[in-house]
Amino acid sequence: MISEIKLNNFRCFKSSSISLSPEINFFYGANGSGKTSILEALYMCSSGRSFKSSNVQSLISFDEEVFSITGYDSSRGYTLQIIKNKTNPISIKVNNTKITTSKLIKEFPATAIHNNTFSFANAAPDFRRKMVDRSLFVSDIGFSETWFAFYKTLKQRNSIIKSRNINNIDPWNKKFSEEGEVLHKKRLVFFEQSLKEFKDILSKLNPCRTTKYLEQTIIEFSPGWNSGLSIESQIDELSLSGINVEHVEVSIHNSEQVMPHIKELELDLIVFGGTRIIRGEILDFPKDGVINSHPGLLPECRGSASPAWSVYHDIPIGSSTHFCDNGIDTGDLLLRREVPVKRGMTYEDLCYETLVLAGVLMKEALMGYEEGRWDEMRHPQGESEHPTFRNAPEDVLQVVYEKLAEQKYAHYVD
Repeated sequence: MISEIKLNNFRCFKSSSISLSPEINFFYGANGSGKTSILEALYMCSSGRSFKSSNVQSLISFDEEVFSITGYDSSRGYTLQIIKNKTNPISIKVNNTKITTSKLIKEFPATAIHNNTFSFANAAPDFRRKMVDRSLFVSDIGFSETWFAFYKTLKQRNSIIKSRNINNIDPWNKKFSEEGEVLHKKRLVFFEQSLKEFKDILSKLNPCRTTKYLEQTIIEFSPGWNSGLSIESQIDELSLSGINVEHVEVSIHNSEQVMPHIKELELDLIVFGGTRIIRGEILDFPKDGVINSHPGLLPECRGSASPAWSVYHDIPIGSSTHFCDNGIDTGDLLLRREVPVKRGMTYEDLCYETLVLAGVLMKEALMGYEEGRWDEMRHPQGESEHPTFRNAPEDVLQVVYEKLAEQKYAHYVD
């Protein structure tokens, strides 16, 4: 573990050296004195990343060209050096040998608990999964091999499905299932161990309203599929019912070419993803409606280029899943959720995060449909004080880039 850390031109520290206890270290001081920056530097010694900003260059002190972090592990005689300048990628060396971030976390394991961590309960499943996986990277020596094998297999399998050449997909289904089962078991064991530790700590606290509330809180682990069946058997079932669905390509979704194909099917529901605005007879055909995921918060940000207009008008950024009607993003809401925007995030980061979240919300909405919960989830949007937005012109995008670079957006979480 790190026993001493030296910071040069890192955040507010021009040059500082801090000795650390092998047990508990407590930092206190006035606001802006650098307490969080010390924790951020220590986290970088484990991950090569910041928990506050995706833009590592922004950690360089004002008017400087480079920062460095030097860490010492007196118990092993190890030296760690992290250097980042404005023109080159970050350099990470242990004992003067370059090292990858995946190896760095094994040498100096750490888990950060920060302000976003407290969104654990109501955040998207992807957020919780990442937190569990990072802890497993630290605590389970074999986890990284399992994790990389699973996601490599998933990527290959997805590539085959997208190519629609599924004749050779069976071996990948089998490998995907095997790796997925191992990954699931590791996550489940970690969850059960963490829950036991949590309950042990709770039992040692003096009883009060908070402990009583926590004792009554149900904390469960859900794998996202029927855990009573193997992953492979469920993939086989889905393959029989889903992969062989006919694919039809049309030039325009709203054209007369579409309805003859739709009328041949007894549709309960239509799910849109990445389409243009749909109007007319298509919306009236499915028994349970038509839904879409929108990469913006509704009703505040309707139309196109939602991340750009959100920054431009200081609207919170997020995604929404909603019913489609003949308006533009005006149908009843099923789900909406904000993206935690951190200082240093770029416009491209925000576009990516909203698209990922839109997919997550669509999955959650469809799970709610399967469980018969749409009546309780569905509610009107209400009105927006903003117009329906069109594509953002260059002058608007320029303002967006400048606001993010200067960190003047109004809804940062850090």
